[in-house]
Amino acid sequence: MLKHSVVKKRSARIAMAVLIVTLLAIVVALPALANGIWTKVSDANLGHTEQHAVKLNDGRVLIETEIYDPATDTWAPTGPRSFYYLRNSTTLLADGRVLVAGSDGSIFYSPDSSAAEIYDPATNTWTPTGFMTMGRSGHLAVLLNDGRVLVAGNQWGDTSAEIYDPAAETWTPTGGMNDHHGHGTISLLPDGRVLVVGGDTFDFVQGEITSDTAEIYDPATGAWQYTGSLSGPRRYHTATTLADGRILVAAGRDQNNAWLGSVEIYDPATGTWSLTGPMNDSRYA
Repeated sequence: MLKHSVVKKRSARIAMAVLIVTLLAIVVALPALANGIWTKVSDANLGHTEQHAVKLNDGRVLIETEIYDPATDTWAPTGPRSFYYLRNSTTLLADGRVLVAGSDGSIFYSPDSSAAEIYDPATNTWTPTGFMTMGRSGHLAVLLNDGRVLVAGNQWGDTSAEIYDPAAETWTPTGGMNDHHGHGTISLLPDGRVLVVGGDTFDFVQGEITSDTAEIYDPATGAWQYTGSLSGPRRYHTATTLADGRILVAAGRDQNNAWLGSVEIYDPATGTWSLTGPMNDSRYA
């Protein structure tokens, strides 16, 4: 029951923030406005919390089982899904379809889900696509250069990783991470390797433990290696790839749950981290 209590507290703490981030993602997907102001769009048909907004190749935005069309400012339902998803991963595939995987099962007093489904915008339908090697929630996922998807970790401290091949519709284990990175960030580097940053895990004695580590995954070898450390522990942050290939890591929460406004940059050419100017306001994603 302690685990479920902690999960409920987590949900209450971050649900509003995630909803706000989702709405911001929708607006960002709209064409840039010349006057630089924010414009309210029509309300979604459903409520959404702890979900991802994915921009499809045609410019529309997928959130759970509905799609926003910025050209008409309207929402439309997708076909039904076979499974329920919360704290899942959502990945746009190379062919324009969307992979959704994993779910937090604690709200149903059950283990995390290993289910996965693919959404096809051409048919507006969802299709199950096998099961991961284990249940995951609060995990990380990124599209690799060869079209496969790397999925790693979960919010309970697991460090395992696996790869989904959309051509074969199979899940295959790969090398595991060295540290826990649930609620961290994952970024594809220009050379095809993958950077994982920060995050946390839950310990029944110590509570949430926030990480200050970063690791790189090499798809060619299936191995992970540390690549320096952040200036301090960070979770619920963002990671953005800059035009020159460096990674900008911003905001989040620290070990004491304080909101962060600090920003740092990772240079993959040197494998080093450096602080840059802080944001005007502290925030977390």
